[in-house]
Amino acid sequence: MKLNAKLILSLVVVLTVTVAAAQAVQYLWTSSLVSKINDHNLELIRGSQEQQASNLSVSVMRAIEGSLVRGEMEKFTRLLHSLNAVKGLQEVSLFDAGGKVTHSSKPEFIGRQMAEGLEKQVLTLPKEYNRETAESLEIYQPHQVVSDCIRCHTSWKIDEIRGATMLRFSKEALIKAQHEATEALAAAKSNSLWSALLSVAAVVAIFVLGMLITVSKFVGRPMGKLVEMLEQYD
Repeated sequence: MKLNAKLILSLVVVLTVTVAAAQAVQYLWTSSLVSKINDHNLELIRGSQEQQASNLSVSVMRAIEGSLVRGEMEKFTRLLHSLNAVKGLQEVSLFDAGGKVTHSSKPEFIGRQMAEGLEKQVLTLPKEYNRETAESLEIYQPHQVVSDCIRCHTSWKIDEIRGATMLRFSKEALIKAQHEATEALAAAKSNSLWSALLSVAAVVAIFVLGMLITVSKFVGRPMGKLVEMLEQYD
């Protein structure tokens, strides 16, 4: 292999490794930044959806608690059925003290038992409990006995928990956002990778072209003349 060819090859290898390493670092940094921005946006969407669900839960509970406390179950049932029109609200169900659905906005759920492990969490503690599944957000609101309840249920005791209302909200918006974010993230990483590869190829090509011209002009030609001069003295 000629000297100029060896020189060019060596420089090309060094340059390629250097540029590739720089582009790899840039690619990893860009991918990390895009992932962080994506995660942050999803958290904002999740927080917004959870806040909307919480606000709607408060409104629904205010609408139904009056008829529930007074034992007006026919009115309570009508209210439940009217909630089917609320967008994003998949179900509103009333559980008894045994964890069984007695009333629901979806009649097919009546008689269903509360999910395993929830009874201890929901029916023993007088505070709201939230549970998230793959497709929905569930908000459980335990019901403590008040004086109005005892008018109809004389065996009950004030402050004991005798049931709970569950509101189940769809996570469709969040799931859609996650799907779109995953596709956008994959596209951004792919574009960044191709950009890095093209940058390496472009830099190497320009360098090789420049080296060929430079070596040919400043090394190849002088060396050729030197060889011609030496041949003349043979």
